[in-house]
Amino acid sequence: MGDKSPKKKEKKKKKAEKSSPSPAIPVKSEKKPK
Repeated sequence: MGDKSPKKKEKKKKKAEKSSPSPAIPVKSEKKPK
């Protein structure tokens, strides 16, 4: 049961990344301005 929890969290994280791939890219660009 403990294994299903982290796997579900990873799936939710992957879904969020696919849902908002744009915001994830600008954040990396803003962190690499210098």
